[in-house]
Amino acid sequence: MDSEHCAIWQCLEANQEINKIYLTASGGPFRTKSLAETKKVDLVAALQHPSWNMGAKITIDSATMFNKAFEILEVYHLFQTNKIVTLVHPESIIHSMVEFVDGSIKAQLSVPDMKQVINYFLNYPTRTSFIGQKNLNFEELVTLNLKIIDQKRFTPIAMAQACLNENNSLAVALNAANEVCVAQFQANKISFYQITKLVQQVFQDCPLQVLQTYQEIEEFDTLVRKLTEQKIREEMS
Repeated sequence: MDSEHCAIWQCLEANQEINKIYLTASGGPFRTKSLAETKKVDLVAALQHPSWNMGAKITIDSATMFNKAFEILEVYHLFQTNKIVTLVHPESIIHSMVEFVDGSIKAQLSVPDMKQVINYFLNYPTRTSFIGQKNLNFEELVTLNLKIIDQKRFTPIAMAQACLNENNSLAVALNAANEVCVAQFQANKISFYQITKLVQQVFQDCPLQVLQTYQEIEEFDTLVRKLTEQKIREEMS
């Protein structure tokens, strides 16, 4: 269950060809900061998300944009398309959009609250209200900003795009290396800035393989984690 994938599902039309999927991202708390400025980010700041209330791991992933990178991979597999464009949308009201071949775009809008998403899936295909429901209030000014993400600034997006139509070992490496780095950041062993830097190093060194069984995936995952830990030791020495 995720708001973006729920939105895409709701926007799809039977027997209609998709031209493009627009995956929206709040941009996290550091979307206006340069890469150099993120070198000063500490754990407290990284855990302050501007739109969503989530657990520590996902909140940090949202700050680095790795969470959105993984969502790109999920969109690719769930909806069988590599035509995915990531848009920075700070208000987090448009949860994603689908563009059809005639240029029409359908979007799903709601307040940023996972209870709405969970309620939708639990009661699908019937739409029902739920306790504590909050609706958009158009009596107040509702501003919707949308901009294509800068993949040079947010390199996790570029790494995820590189995984599409590539051997699946690349995506496994992306996830495993990130999990190790986030844990080390939470333990104050590496900096926020180093998360992306180290994951990118592992990603670039990743051997391209087709992993066909769960055991192969598990073994490769373990290998990548050890490689990541080694790179962290080298970085700290």
